Amino acid sequence: MSRALRIVTFICLVSLTAIIAGCGESAETDARIGSWKLDAETMKKDLEAKDDGSGMEGFALAMISSMQFQLDTHADGTFTINANFMGEAETIGGTWTRTEDGMLMTNTTKNGEPDESGETAEVKLIDDDHMKLVQSNGDMEMKFVRIVVVE
Repeated sequence: MSRALRIVTFICLVSLTAIIAGCGESAETDARIGSWKLDAETMKKDLEAKDDGSGMEGFALAMISSMQFQLDTHADGTFTINANFMGEAETIGGTWTRTEDGMLMTNTTKNGEPDESGETAEVKLIDDDHMKLVQSNGDMEMKFVRIVVVE
């Protein structure tokens, strides 16, 4: 084999390897991983658009305004939620597994103690910087905006 042909073959193999490696989604580029905060402004706009005059939307708006909620998702498949609602702090930990369009989160700890409720929430990625969390019982839907890309 001529030297030129060996060089071309080598370049093709290196290029093919780079292309194949780039096709998999690594933890560094996984949009699920990072720090997220409650997107209160978007949630307020959604509620205002659904206002049916019953007064419930106003109550829900007041509740959203009093909430602080941060979700941190990690490459090792764990998450932590730090929440503060009307002056009451709560920390929830758990695991997440990848789904086609987001992740499924399962609580394992609450305020440092084991949480055996098995409560789950489905998270749908809207885009790389926005997602929506829906509790398994369908009672609550929360929207999040990315704060920081982590890991």
